[in-house]
Amino acid sequence: MTKHPKLAKKLKLLYQLKVRPDINSNRKLADLLGISRQSVSRWGTGGGTQSGDAIPDVHYFRVGQLFGIDSYLFTLEYEKFEKEVRMTLERRNRARQHRPRRIFHSDLPATSKKLLGREVELAFLNETWDQCAANVIQVTGVAGVGKSCLINEWLAGMGACSYRGAETVFTWSFHNGSGVRSNMAPFELFLSRAQSMLGDAVVIQDDSKGQVMRLVQAIRQSRTLLVLDGIQHLQYRHGTGFVQFENPAFSMLVRELAIKNSGLCVLGSRRGNADFAKIGAPRAVSLELRSHSESAPR
Repeated sequence: MTKHPKLAKKLKLLYQLKVRPDINSNRKLADLLGISRQSVSRWGTGGGTQSGDAIPDVHYFRVGQLFGIDSYLFTLEYEKFEKEVRMTLERRNRARQHRPRRIFHSDLPATSKKLLGREVELAFLNETWDQCAANVIQVTGVAGVGKSCLINEWLAGMGACSYRGAETVFTWSFHNGSGVRSNMAPFELFLSRAQSMLGDAVVIQDDSKGQVMRLVQAIRQSRTLLVLDGIQHLQYRHGTGFVQFENPAFSMLVRELAIKNSGLCVLGSRRGNADFAKIGAPRAVSLELRSHSESAPR
């Protein structure tokens, strides 16, 4: 375990400054970590650990993540810790003055509030967004491995920081038609809604590929965070081991955004995609989630 000088005092400061308003006590922090309040209290007193005044490694990164601060700050002396935390809050306040011009959230799948063991993946998503390291990320994994949970957790962190420079935010789920009753096919429904929210005020009737290109141009005009979950519902198997996008217009959307995109498109799917693989890194990156092991971008 890593030593964290005056840990109890540091946690109290985080509560008092409302670094994350909904975490204002050891009890609240413990609930989100899935442990007892007494366990958090013992971290500061040393009563529950051999070294004392330390966060167990299993919770170390998670605590920093919950408050939206770099975990290493806990290792600093208290005065330096307080200075860095206040500077972080100042940066957040400035960022709130530049919130996205447009935010549209559809009904992404409801997931548990607790996300454990995905620090590497969350850090990768944050780094990719901050450094514009890729244009499209595909998050894959079997059902129940935590794809939607990871995406929801990342979006919550982005939202807490005013989406970190995004000018437009649009999320959509293909799991259930995004909660909208319609006779339209899933992709056509998405395209219609996305075009009206992100593109033309009056949707021009056109073929799907024409609509996709106008949507792509609208997305490219600003730094857009586009999150599309449940992509497996738009895929079909072709031969052995090949999974492709069933709709050529959706394939075009992904390909065009991979070629040029000032923001980031995040796709969630149970299976990788042959069309996606052809694009390749660094423009298109896959992040495969595995049970009980760390995923690695490729």
